[in-house]
Amino acid sequence: MDCYLILRSFSGTGSRFSWLTLVVLATICVLPAAAHGQRQIRTKKPDRGVYQPPTVQVDATESANAPAARRGEQLVEADIRDAQPMPTARVGQQSANGLTTRRSATQSRSSATQSRSNVRSVRFNEPVLDAPYVGGAIANDVILDSDVQYETIPYDGEIVCGAEPVCGVEAMGCDSIGCDSAGSCGSPRCGRCLPSPNGYISFSPDRWFGSIELMLMYRKGDRLPTLLTTGPSTDADTAGELGQAGTQTVVGGDPIFRDVAAGGRLTLGTWLDNQQCRSLIFRGWFSGEKTFGFVRDQNGQSVITRPFLDVSDNQAAQQDTLLIAFPGRATGSISISGDSNVYGGDVSVRQFWYGIEGLSIDFLYGYQFMRLDENLAIRGSSVSLDDDFAPLGSTIAISDSFDIENEFHGGQIGVASMYREGCWSFSALAKTGFGSLARRADLQGETRTSIDGNTAVDNQGLLVRDLNSGSRTDHTFGWVPEIDLTLGWRKFPCYEVTVGYHITAMTDALQVSGAVDPSLAVNLSDPPTGQQRPRESFDYRTFYVQGIHFGLQYVY
Repeated sequence: MDCYLILRSFSGTGSRFSWLTLVVLATICVLPAAAHGQRQIRTKKPDRGVYQPPTVQVDATESANAPAARRGEQLVEADIRDAQPMPTARVGQQSANGLTTRRSATQSRSSATQSRSNVRSVRFNEPVLDAPYVGGAIANDVILDSDVQYETIPYDGEIVCGAEPVCGVEAMGCDSIGCDSAGSCGSPRCGRCLPSPNGYISFSPDRWFGSIELMLMYRKGDRLPTLLTTGPSTDADTAGELGQAGTQTVVGGDPIFRDVAAGGRLTLGTWLDNQQCRSLIFRGWFSGEKTFGFVRDQNGQSVITRPFLDVSDNQAAQQDTLLIAFPGRATGSISISGDSNVYGGDVSVRQFWYGIEGLSIDFLYGYQFMRLDENLAIRGSSVSLDDDFAPLGSTIAISDSFDIENEFHGGQIGVASMYREGCWSFSALAKTGFGSLARRADLQGETRTSIDGNTAVDNQGLLVRDLNSGSRTDHTFGWVPEIDLTLGWRKFPCYEVTVGYHITAMTDALQVSGAVDPSLAVNLSDPPTGQQRPRESFDYRTFYVQGIHFGLQYVY
């Protein structure tokens, strides 16, 4: 009534601000009312009509020892209140006096009262009434009276952990596709009891759940410096140099490893208690390998050059090129290839934190792992056609390779939530890993010169020299945050079809471009004097991978 008066007072002004305020006030008034609304659940109570004593029908010909007063009569009705007490018989059993009977009315009413006490709230949007829980099994011999009425009782909707598990397909009213009589798909477990009452990990399939998903992943990628150029064939000394007129970039400057790749994710979990308040979950995922490749020879490009900044012999730095192919000077070919792989996994314990009206929120903690591998190889080979280039007929092969690894190990904390409404569900995960990030870079160079069958090998290339070649490893503190959003639809009895969005990042990661001297500076002196280039230090940046996923989830 107070909300009604407030809304009425604002609705008469007609101003734009007042109508916006009206909407806000209506939201504030309606949401608490909806959150505290009563929900209807079913419970049993005896018929409150006129009491009629139950009777037992007896066939006069059924026993030769029947009393004489009843001989010759086909049917006699007797009030069981006047009869002698007799042992309770189960369905189909014979009592001591030879009469076949059902449970007594008193026991039936007791069973109905007991079943009323077995009402509990669950993680879904509908509380359910199950058959009595007796020693871990369903009491199959309990027969409920047919003359039972239903009543409604208020329910605040809050989920409470610690209650004894209750089961029973009949009590939940589930049909063959997993929906109850009210059309609410997603009834919890649909009557399945959780075994292993001591709370330990069990290999019973009723305690396990999981999902398998196809992931279309888009990673941050990498941006390489200019590695390959071409230019006019008029001057071999300046062809392909950066900054020269006519120079064109063939490889470099554009991002690589960025196209969408198909990957996957597998989730497997088990309940650690019978109340479904604590679970242990294993996850593993990978983003498909992304590759980069480029091959060119003098037939496809008459001028092929590798640019660099020459800082040799204390001279002023100047742009220069390494000729791979040039008309009249050399014929040759070059290949540039690389690949990128990223994958990870985690193990977490999820502890129920809060739940109400179909919503549940879990706190999680555990172990996190993630790995990023990238590599790049540049291989060029030239055959001399002019003594000014190299001895006539000699072959010169120069290669550089960069092999990069990032591996994270650490702990993780976060929250996971799920909201279920009928056949639909929405789940969200937000967590972050923190721990040790190991980064390793393995750089190798080689120059192989062959003349008249004699080969000389130098373990230096163009961009990888003695100054930066070899393997280096360091460790730092890193973060691996993750966000995942999933929408599910209960298509099958215990399975959901899902679609969602996922993003994972790794801070301070090393990629191929971070291991290459950014200005392509090279000191060709041996030993190098002056500037010590290529540099030994690396550049680090945040790497991420994101995309959408489609899957099938076994509902728990």
